[in-house]
Amino acid sequence: MQPVGPYRFTHVLGGSPVGKAWAAIDEQGRFVTVAVLETTVAGDQRWREAFAATANSLAQTPGGQAYAYADFSAAAPWVAYPADVGPGAEKLLRALGGDYQPVPTEMEPPMSAPPQQVSAPPQPTSAPPHLPWAMHAGPVPTQPVPSTPQPDSAPPAWDAPTTSTPVQPTSGVPQSPA
Repeated sequence: MQPVGPYRFTHVLGGSPVGKAWAAIDEQGRFVTVAVLETTVAGDQRWREAFAATANSLAQTPGGQAYAYADFSAAAPWVAYPADVGPGAEKLLRALGGDYQPVPTEMEPPMSAPPQQVSAPPQPTSAPPHLPWAMHAGPVPTQPVPSTPQPDSAPPAWDAPTTSTPVQPTSGVPQSPA
């Protein structure tokens, strides 16, 4: 979710079919909860008016919660409440009559079991495993090795004089002077 007004959202706290409650931080680093009306719901003027009226009503009732800032004319209207005085965004969404569902905050602790052996202990082998991609000092075990010695090849012949005759020149290629 993109920031709204001077607030940067950190995570969703819960939601209902009409909106979501977010945890946010203002420009001074203070924590707030922000109730945001869903964009599709905000397209209906009656929901926009109910959102604003409910926020104002909660702020004026004894024991109610005043909001810090609001923008009821935004594409997705929102109301911000100081987090240190309670879950204002949640109260607003519940008061609108939606089925508010908080996001679970506590996870089940992992269940630990005694360690179990998952494989047999390593067994010694007579030779290291064959690694076909590795370099070997000797011949590869699958490479045939001749049992009789092979003759060495002849020395290179580039020191010997050349006695061949030149090939007939092709058309279009100039001959070099000889």
